[in-house]
Amino acid sequence: MGRKVARLVKRKHKYILLTVLLLCVTALVVFCIATSADSSDVGEDISGEGSTEQSVEESAEPSDSSAEESTADESSELSTDESTEYTENSAESVSGEESAEQSVEESTEESAEESAEESRAEDESSDCEHDYKITVVEPTCINDGTKYYRCEMCKAAGSNRIPALGHEWGEWTVTVEPTETAEGTRERICKRCGVRQTEKIDKLESGTDTTITDCEHDYKFNGGGQPTCTEPGYIRWKCKLCGHTYTQNTDPATHYYGDWVTITAPTTESEGLEERTCESCGAKESRAIDVIRIPVTAEDAEWICNRILELLNEERAALGVGPLSTAPIAHEMAMVRAGELTEDFSHRRSASSKYPGEDSRTIYMEYQYNLDCLERTVFDGKEYNSCMPKWSSENIASNGFFKKDSANNVTDTKEDLAREIVENFKDSTGGHWRDLMNAKYTGVGIGVVITDVYDSIGRAYTSIMTMDKTYG
Repeated sequence: MGRKVARLVKRKHKYILLTVLLLCVTALVVFCIATSADSSDVGEDISGEGSTEQSVEESAEPSDSSAEESTADESSELSTDESTEYTENSAESVSGEESAEQSVEESTEESAEESAEESRAEDESSDCEHDYKITVVEPTCINDGTKYYRCEMCKAAGSNRIPALGHEWGEWTVTVEPTETAEGTRERICKRCGVRQTEKIDKLESGTDTTITDCEHDYKFNGGGQPTCTEPGYIRWKCKLCGHTYTQNTDPATHYYGDWVTITAPTTESEGLEERTCESCGAKESRAIDVIRIPVTAEDAEWICNRILELLNEERAALGVGPLSTAPIAHEMAMVRAGELTEDFSHRRSASSKYPGEDSRTIYMEYQYNLDCLERTVFDGKEYNSCMPKWSSENIASNGFFKKDSANNVTDTKEDLAREIVENFKDSTGGHWRDLMNAKYTGVGIGVVITDVYDSIGRAYTSIMTMDKTYG
């Protein structure tokens, strides 16, 4: 209701203004008519005088008062007609103004209604808590986009322009190298739309060194390669200004090996072998597998004796000396002496022996080793054949060793112990190694006895009895 009252008040004000305007226009028209009437009267007076003079001059007939009266009547009638004509014109003018006023009034009324409708829409829109639905036409590198929005409640709508993005160019890449006789080309590609831009590179001047030194190089990545089995990886850089290139090595050449595969299994006496193959080129790589490490026990003594003989003969062969040989009786005598060493580590017989405190060589007499011997020896009032070889010697050793370390890993195996015994003789003083390498000795008896000192520590007692030959 309030809006209707406001609309009526606005319309009433417009009618009042329009009425005032029409009154002003009417007054102006009346004023113009009055002015025109005065001017017409003056013209008639002047016209009458002229007519009289003209009548006198042109007419040959004498004029009389009746003629004058007739002329006056005609002028009066003319004046009346003209006055009537002005009155009619004035009436037509007033009628036109009324028509114009009516037209203006209708137009003003329509305009006022439209204005009122717009005002009402604006009022309604301003009261709306807009819920816009937005539709976007995305811009491209060269075309603008548009953002459309429309209120789902009051239907208010509009749009905004989104400027074109422009190209996002990548780096220049030389596609054709310039030479002294031909131009080169380079191109770059828009990262967004993929369009390519190409431009020429000037020819090189005659005698141009491709390793240009006066260029403020602007190097860009120009490809590269992964390392192969025989060639390192690399990155190639190229100056986008002068075209100069250089290569930078990265990762070294690398084989791509598969898993290790056992070729020969290790044993307690020998190493094993395993290898792996490159999956790219087929190259093979091998490595040794450690012997199976088993702690040394007393049962390994026999094996160690045989291994010591092998190692001694390897050393003698390196010196050009013939090998040593053994016999069962010689080995048995050496084992007895090795056992006696656990009680008395010396070249004397132990207290538990048949000849306690006597020279170790009595072992030959005890075992009647050389029955062809002519040397006589008296023991306990009895005379015995000493049975000693023509030449003989005894070399003894005591070697401690570790069975396991603190982490319970096996440290010394029987192979390790056999080598340690030989090395200790080799490094000792007193002629031990000389006797063992002496060419006049061809026979030998080797004995080893192993004892436990602690759970993790053991000791080996060794007796090596060399002689001119073996008997039995």
